[in-house]
Amino acid sequence: MIKLYFTTLDGIRKTKTFKSLKGARKAAHDWVGADADIGTGYAISTDGVVRVTCDGCTLNDLFGAAMAKKTEEKFMAIRDGRTYKLYCGTVCPMNLFAVAYQAYDNVTGDTYQGWTLKGIGYGYEDWMDGSRRFTTLQYALGAARETFAAYWKYCGEEAEAERRAGC
Repeated sequence: MIKLYFTTLDGIRKTKTFKSLKGARKAAHDWVGADADIGTGYAISTDGVVRVTCDGCTLNDLFGAAMAKKTEEKFMAIRDGRTYKLYCGTVCPMNLFAVAYQAYDNVTGDTYQGWTLKGIGYGYEDWMDGSRRFTTLQYALGAARETFAAYWKYCGEEAEAERRAGC
C-alpha cells in the first residue's frame, strides 16, 4: 500500500492511498507535476504551491525521470587551469563536489596518461576513489556525474528513512 501526503500553501492537507505505483505516480504528477522540484524527502510543484511526501514507495519511484533530469541539470564542469571543477548546481564554493585532474607524479611532476577524481567535502570524498584512472576526461566526467547522481539519490533515501523514523 502506498500513501501520498499532499500539503498546499493555503493549508489544505490530503492523504491518498493507492494499491499500485501507477496510480500513485499519476496522482503525484496531477498534484505537483511530472517535472516537480525534488527536495530531500519531498517533491514540490514548480510554482511552489503543493508539496508531496510518500510512504510505501520512494520519490524516485514517483518522479524518476524528473529526478534524473534535475541531476543532469545540476551537474556542471568548469575548466580551471589544468583541472576541471565539478559543481552540483550554480558555480559557487558551497556547490563544489569534486575536481577532475590529470594524474601526475607528486615527486617528479610527470603527467601520467589519464584522469582521476577527487571528492571535495560534505561526504563526497568518500564516494570517489582518487586512485581510479580514466583514459579520457569524458570518462572521468561521466563517472563523476554517475557518482553525484548516486549520492543525491542516497541522500534522498536517507532523509526519507529519517522522516519515517520520526527524526
